[in-house]
Amino acid sequence: MLALLMPGAAREGAVVQAGVVVYTVAIAFMAYKATLTGKSLLVLGTILFCISDSILAWDKFVQACDWSQYAVMTTYYAAQLCIAMSFS
Repeated sequence: MLALLMPGAAREGAVVQAGVVVYTVAIAFMAYKATLTGKSLLVLGTILFCISDSILAWDKFVQACDWSQYAVMTTYYAAQLCIAMSFS
């Protein structure tokens, strides 16, 4: 995914490009740590969060999509619900 985002991020400048790399690594680390917990709702929430951020990044740096706003918010709120429920 990072390789697909980099050309678009590079058009925004070196600072944005570096930010995309750092954020992608942070999100990947979060997903990795979630899998180590063994909590299925936490893992599902993390996957949904990654999907939400991927759609957002694709829309910003690769190609704008008419449906992205709806897909981002649906996956984001579903992710938050799963993450919150995993702690109860």
